[in-house]
Amino acid sequence: MASLTKNYRTTLERIEKFISPLYFTDVNLYGRQYPYKTSLPTLLHFDSNGRIPFKEAMEIGNFTPTKVGSSFGPTWTTHWFKVRIDIPESWLGKEVHLRWNAGCESMIWTSDGIPLQGLSAQDRQSFIVCNNATLEDLRQTF
Repeated sequence: MASLTKNYRTTLERIEKFISPLYFTDVNLYGRQYPYKTSLPTLLHFDSNGRIPFKEAMEIGNFTPTKVGSSFGPTWTTHWFKVRIDIPESWLGKEVHLRWNAGCESMIWTSDGIPLQGLSAQDRQSFIVCNNATLEDLRQTF
């Protein structure tokens, strides 16, 4: 029997495809872990021009609409986002994740200022919005 790792590069490419969010998502690990997707109905952005507390950002923040894929910078600047999630009724009873990769460190807050979880571009890009979606969970704002 031939070794599966005989060709190192081919093996790495197969592994990449198996965990990829882009290729073969109907049959790979990523597609099984996150089988459903929906877009964000509301995504607002505020460039705070320095580090400020949550309360101040919510009070003075001039939040403007933005979209997934936009660039923010330069490096080491602070940006605030308001995210509204509308969970489809067909997801009732399912675990729902917010997948967020801003290419940097991020913090998820409740709408009243309680920090929930940190995210990073390399290791942690998923936040569990709810473990078992109910009717009360169908609209969330962070």
